[in-house]
Amino acid sequence: MLLALFAAATAAATAPALPASSSPSYLPVPGQPYEVVRAGDRTMPCSELIAELNGLTMQVQATQAQSTQRMLELAQRGMPGMGAGAMVGNTVAGMAASLVPFGGMALSMGQAAAIRSQTERMSDAMNDSVAMTQNLMPAYERLEHLNELYRDRAC
Repeated sequence: MLLALFAAATAAATAPALPASSSPSYLPVPGQPYEVVRAGDRTMPCSELIAELNGLTMQVQATQAQSTQRMLELAQRGMPGMGAGAMVGNTVAGMAASLVPFGGMALSMGQAAAIRSQTERMSDAMNDSVAMTQNLMPAYERLEHLNELYRDRAC
């Protein structure tokens, strides 16, 4: 899964970031109606069709890149105590904890809390990614519709 996530991130990271006011937003707004097929689509001039295709594609890619970047940042941070040098660090911490009564139990509880916190952040990021994909579904459908119009017209 991380390999697929990395591949998606690599592709999405090359998507250009859009300035906030460079073009109208073609993306659906959650909770508001979004028309995939609109009156006038078939008569839309090629220049407008191409502009909407490019604008929608760039905005979808930028949104995907943001979500993927968040997942990658969490994955790169990794689980506490699992990185390079973890064995030496855990050994030293374990030796120090053994000198204190109930120190080992406190160390284990601290590690468990850190792992739980990281797991919750990863779970939140996954939920955000799923929600983002669901919110973009109408945009994907609109892109497919516009691509069909583009192919049929030979702009």
